[in-house]
Amino acid sequence: MPRVDALVTGATGLIGAHVVEQLVAAGKSVRCMLRASSDTTALRRTAPEAELVEADLSAAGSSSAHLADAVSGARVVLHIAGHLHVGSPLNSDETDEQYDLNVDSTRRLLAASRDAGVERFVYASSVAVYDPEAESPIAEDGPAIPRSAYGRSKLAAEQLVFEHHREGLPGTVVRPAIVYGAGDRHFLPAVRRVARLPLLTLPAGGRNVVDVAAAPDVAAVLIAAADASVAAGRVYNAASGHPTSLRELLQALHDVEGTPMPRIVPAPAVLVRLTAPIARRLLANAAPGMEGIVGSIATRYGRRDVFYDMGRTAQELGVRPQHTFRSGLLAARGTQPVDG
Repeated sequence: MPRVDALVTGATGLIGAHVVEQLVAAGKSVRCMLRASSDTTALRRTAPEAELVEADLSAAGSSSAHLADAVSGARVVLHIAGHLHVGSPLNSDETDEQYDLNVDSTRRLLAASRDAGVERFVYASSVAVYDPEAESPIAEDGPAIPRSAYGRSKLAAEQLVFEHHREGLPGTVVRPAIVYGAGDRHFLPAVRRVARLPLLTLPAGGRNVVDVAAAPDVAAVLIAAADASVAAGRVYNAASGHPTSLRELLQALHDVEGTPMPRIVPAPAVLVRLTAPIARRLLANAAPGMEGIVGSIATRYGRRDVFYDMGRTAQELGVRPQHTFRSGLLAARGTQPVDG
């Protein structure tokens, strides 16, 4: 394989697509590792210069030879692929597929990267590794006590990255918050479905703060982490810098996209917990994938402000978020580049 500046996994996903686009715009040579079933239409349009190679990271589809070919000649690896759906951070049930794609696939890719002499391995983890009841803003040294199976799998993968770092493969972990933007197949579609509900019962009336980050801002953190020498062996948050309440989030979506604005009814956390079984059934029908917002993990988030410290990211990587949620929506629609 020819020498390339970066190998990107998950290149057709929300974060990965923005990483590839920004790398290509900066004049970097990029190789994208894709499954045979990946839809590359958007990728070919936004980054036609990128090299596309097929290699499956899953246990069923992985081949050491294919992985070796994919990483051969790559200076850095940005590992963004993984198992995620809209309810993952709110679900405590672990699946074999989730563990395979988030943990075992990372182990396989780390081994291939080590053997290929990769200079830096950057892993896209998640803020789901933190304890949602920690005091906000949650910094990178905050308690890593994940409540969801997704968070536990991400933390296990982080530990593999740092094991390899100690053995000679420089590794960096980036923990994105909830991410949205152009090409979003999870968060924004789910919120739009929730917005169609005529009535929405939320702890504190949805006034507690949440942290949702624009995909271009998250991509900028990952790219900076791949280039900064100080980032080896370090962890960085990739959050919004502009946390907002769920009520304000729904209002911004209404203002920018014209989605309905549901009537939000405040409810004590105890009432939300008691009515959760009924609410889950209703949401499963009205907004599939969003049932988790009335589960026990979501209640931990919903009863307090939860947002993340971006100080280390700014100080060590020189990256600061450029988007509020409103400006990020506008940027995703192509009507406003940045603000903030």
